[in-house]
Amino acid sequence: MEGVQLKHSPRFSRPVGWGAGIVALSVGIATLLGAGWGLTRPGYTATVEGDQARVDPLVSPDNVEFISFAGFTVLTALLGLVIGLVAYVSGQRRASVGRMVFVAAVAAFASWSFYILGTWTAQWHSGVPDPHGLSEGETLTFVPLLRPGPAWLAAPFVAALAYWVGLAFSVGCDPVPRSSEYDERHAHCD
Repeated sequence: MEGVQLKHSPRFSRPVGWGAGIVALSVGIATLLGAGWGLTRPGYTATVEGDQARVDPLVSPDNVEFISFAGFTVLTALLGLVIGLVAYVSGQRRASVGRMVFVAAVAAFASWSFYILGTWTAQWHSGVPDPHGLSEGETLTFVPLLRPGPAWLAAPFVAALAYWVGLAFSVGCDPVPRSSEYDERHAHCD
C-alpha cells in the first residue's frame, strides 16, 4: 500500500480528545482518593452482647459521621480544584462557558466515583461480619453509611469556580489573531 495517504487522521478531534482526557484523569484520581478515604474512615467499635451489638462510646472515636463527612467534602473539593485547573490549563485556547459546565459535570461524576469506591473500600476494610458467627463479648468495628447531602456540590462548585477564575483572569490575554481582522487599532494592547 505504498503511496496511500489519508487526508484526515483517524483520531478523535481535539475537543473530544480533551474531554475524554479530562474524564479519564478525573475518574482515575477520584478512584485513588476514594480508596484512600475509604481505608482511613473511622468506625464505631461495638461489643456483642447476646444477639445484639452495643456501641461502646469510650472506645469509639468521637464524631465518626462528621469526620467522614468533612473528609468527603474536603477531598472532593480538592478533586474539583484539580479538575478545574487541569481542564482550564489544558484547553486554554478553547476555553468557554460550555466547557466550564462540562468540567462541573465531570467533577460531579468524579465525586460520585469517589463516594462509591470509598464506601466499598470502607465496607471491605471493616465490614460487619456474619452475625451468626459472632460470640459473646467479641468486639467489631463498623463504618456507618455516609449521606453526603450538600457535600455532593463541593467538587462541581470548586471545579467550575477554578475554571471560571481562569477565564476571568485571561480576558484580554488572547494571542494576536492570524487573520486580517487585526488592525492598528489593537496595536496599543500588545
